[in-house]
Amino acid sequence: MLGQRRLLATIMLVVVLLGCALLIARPGSAQASAMIFGRSGHSATTLNDGKILVTGGSNATAAELYDPATDSWALTGAMQFRRSRHVAIKLADGRVLVLGGSRRTANGEIYDPTTGRWSLTAEASVRRDQLGAALLTNGEILVVGGADGSAANERYNPATNTWAPAAANLTGPRSSSPGVIALPDGRALVVGDSFLPPFDAELYDPVADRWSLVRQNRQIIAPTLTRLADGRIVIMAAQYEPISLLFDPATNLITPAAPLPVGLFGSTATPLADGRILVMGVGVNTGRQHALLYDPAQNRWIVALAPGTPRDSATVTLIGGGQVLIAGGSNDPFYYNQLSSAELYNPTQVLLDERTFLPILSVAYPPPAPTRTPNPLFPTPTPSVPLPTTTPAAATVLIDDVLLQDPAFPDDAEFSQLRHSAGSAVNIGGWRLTNASRPDGTRAAVPAFVFPAFTLEENISILVYSGVGDDDLAIGDFYWDQAGAIFKAGDRVELRTSQGLLVHSFVIPSQ
Repeated sequence: MLGQRRLLATIMLVVVLLGCALLIARPGSAQASAMIFGRSGHSATTLNDGKILVTGGSNATAAELYDPATDSWALTGAMQFRRSRHVAIKLADGRVLVLGGSRRTANGEIYDPTTGRWSLTAEASVRRDQLGAALLTNGEILVVGGADGSAANERYNPATNTWAPAAANLTGPRSSSPGVIALPDGRALVVGDSFLPPFDAELYDPVADRWSLVRQNRQIIAPTLTRLADGRIVIMAAQYEPISLLFDPATNLITPAAPLPVGLFGSTATPLADGRILVMGVGVNTGRQHALLYDPAQNRWIVALAPGTPRDSATVTLIGGGQVLIAGGSNDPFYYNQLSSAELYNPTQVLLDERTFLPILSVAYPPPAPTRTPNPLFPTPTPSVPLPTTTPAAATVLIDDVLLQDPAFPDDAEFSQLRHSAGSAVNIGGWRLTNASRPDGTRAAVPAFVFPAFTLEENISILVYSGVGDDDLAIGDFYWDQAGAIFKAGDRVELRTSQGLLVHSFVIPSQ
């Protein structure tokens, strides 16, 4: 009996240790239960009871409710019209108003959480696609743009179920997904999707029914507007030219924020409880999912480890405890494949240390990097710029960790993380990363990875993926261009200068 108890205790300990290893080996994400319908271009609205209402973005009129407490989805009342790229706004009484996204109707629809049923609103003056709308402090909804680019602005009063015209924009109609957000003083800021100059933003005063210009004279396409705790508005647009700006309602001025480090398709901006903003989307040049955190207190971007599934036009909804629910989206450029899968992601619990990106400190990138060589015996390409004069013993560039490929999660990439812990910037052009362990009969030696010319700032981390891809110098992502995994537990990874001097070595622990 004692022997059986000891055996049982040993088994339980192994199970616990394996569970901890899996938690350590995974980024801050976990698979959530899938939606009932695949959706792209849908909306997600948090109700007063904490559940999330998801509408539109599919070939069905069905709406769904996600319960974070049970990680489960359930159908609720269906809308009368199919909608995509519409807006959903939670009203002051807890109901949800859905507008636009259908060329078949000019009616909106209102969802009542107490009954689970929808009711049609009165007809607006025009049917709208890709519109912008915001709940004003007086309880009305300002509706701007969409349709064919000539739609007049309107105001909807949910208390009386009536529509009224609003003054026309000074810059002309805003046709495709303009950004609209209400300000605490009762006004509304409208930005973007004016396709003819001037490209200025505008402020709407609902009391005077009048617009005023906010000079910025820069075309902004499909922006997201997010309010900070101090009342300022973060303006971001990532699909064509990455843009990040700050609007201050106290001065009515738009000023540059730290530059957005990567272009994204289908980007979202989600305010977190700690004051930062989570920005997610599919890289324009990489095709991978990216997760970025904007820290307004320090005006900097932090590059986090993103979930592995690329999701263009997904919804990202804060559910408490630092987690967000990522649902649906599409992983093909023509949006034929609408995903039903969902993920729970915690950007504050990434596997490795946060990768801080400070664009203000960045320098112009030098000419193209030396061509990589397949010679594993310490190739010595000539760097484009001088190497640092510090000795290897004094270097503070470290191999922080190596994440092995987990057979249970084949979509996860194997990578090595390097970090410059202290001191002045270091140019690592021509440096080499190698698997210095002997071949063990089942694993052939791999060529060294040779860094292109790249300046590594203090307290900045970079990733070297073992697989195939295109280096992204803006973020600090590099690719070894090898087929399959190249490391295993116990291997020794070495970082050397182009002269072969050892900078740091790291033995991969069991994961």
